[in-house]
Amino acid sequence: MVEHGQEQQPRPPRRRHGLQAPFDKHQVVALLLFAVFAAVAYAFFFPMMPDGAGRWALLGVYSALLAAIVGLGVLACAADPSDAGLHGCGDGEFYCALCDASVGESSKHCRACNRCVEGFDHHCKWLNNCIGSRNYLTFFALLLCANALLVVQLGWFAYLFARSFYAKAEMQARVVDTYGGSPDGLIGWQVGTAVAAALLVGAVFMLGELLSFHVVLVARDMTTYDYIMAQRAKDASGKDGQQGQPAGGGGGGGGG
Repeated sequence: MVEHGQEQQPRPPRRRHGLQAPFDKHQVVALLLFAVFAAVAYAFFFPMMPDGAGRWALLGVYSALLAAIVGLGVLACAADPSDAGLHGCGDGEFYCALCDASVGESSKHCRACNRCVEGFDHHCKWLNNCIGSRNYLTFFALLLCANALLVVQLGWFAYLFARSFYAKAEMQARVVDTYGGSPDGLIGWQVGTAVAAALLVGAVFMLGELLSFHVVLVARDMTTYDYIMAQRAKDASGKDGQQGQPAGGGGGGGGG
């Protein structure tokens, strides 16, 4: 059932997609970080790869994943997951006073976008758009590709970092040939690689956790909204149970 807001303050203008201004700061940060990681890979790590088929295979895989992420990101942002009733194209079972429209049973009103979203899952600040039934598959594919890209990039960086020690002379020569300067420039490259790898490890854990969460949701045929509501109901029932116990009564066994 669609929840009706109780606040009286002015509501934001209705958003149709994530490419519509104003842009969310999380969206801007994500784009900048994505661009920086890609630029670092092409400018500082690809030239350091040893010659051979593996060098070009890695470039092809990385570039393909990069292109997929760009395409899927644009599609997920540009999609309009609004309920069809907002466009006068549906005759839903419920009425949303905030949208002044009849909407479907699976629709929920997003206060950030000021609209009802069909098959509402959650509002994604990183895409500046709601995720619903119309763009969830695109969002899920984006998560898969983003995780794959980060894992490939982390493995790539780790390989080159290790190589900078056991094939030091060759790596020093590549630094001099590519960037000029002295062979000691390899030390600065190693420091930069270590910092980039540390940032990638954090990104892999965060995005990996998010992907795992959505894999579980898909397996349980749940949305993020369903999960949050179920957790709130569980927490509320637990508090009610504690309040209902007589003073001094021993608590029951813990749940699973």
